Amino acid sequence: MSVMCIYCGNKPGSTRDHVPPKSLFPKPRPVNMLTVPCCDDCQARFKKDEDVFMAWITIGPAIESRAGKPLWEQKLKRTFEKDRGVNEIIRRSCKPVDLKTPAGINLGKGLASSIDHERKNNVLGKIVRGLFWVEYNERLPEDVAIEIYGVSRTGEDIENLSARTYEGKAIGEGIFEYRYARAPESFESYWVMSFFRRNYFFAIVDGVNLIKIHNK
Repeated sequence: MSVMCIYCGNKPGSTRDHVPPKSLFPKPRPVNMLTVPCCDDCQARFKKDEDVFMAWITIGPAIESRAGKPLWEQKLKRTFEKDRGVNEIIRRSCKPVDLKTPAGINLGKGLASSIDHERKNNVLGKIVRGLFWVEYNERLPEDVAIEIYGVSRTGEDIENLSARTYEGKAIGEGIFEYRYARAPESFESYWVMSFFRRNYFFAIVDGVNLIKIHNK
């Protein structure tokens, strides 16, 4: 008996989907990448959002990271050159900013980009669904609420969230890490996701009892 697609639940999981998307990782890719059962339609319908998200997540400080530089050269540079749609979306959202280290040392000028919240939440919500399957071997119902919040990488919010969650898996050196916790006998769960140790997000699944963390 075939496993159904974990995203729609309506079609057989005829292929394997990477969680997070494999386009996030430069070659050689990590050996411990996570995959989940997925149908071809669900894999295709998220592609444009994932392309925009991956371009956005690596603009700015992340592109200067150890993993961000080869990813730009191997993948994202070609995406910008060949995909006019992604190029235009990112170009419109970019603005120059001063780059600084966490200690406040000025690194010069760089680019920062905002991203359409719907695209961002589509990708992060999909990643959360994949991680839930990986950790619990259960499919989140399609209509379950998933709330996404940006979190500062320093300060009380991230410290409190780390103290209240369990360490998950780290995929690639400094590329993607997550922490999680789940309420007993429910889908209610909490996920902290880190991309390049520069962009942090907090996701609440079916949350009813948790004080919300506001966007930073």
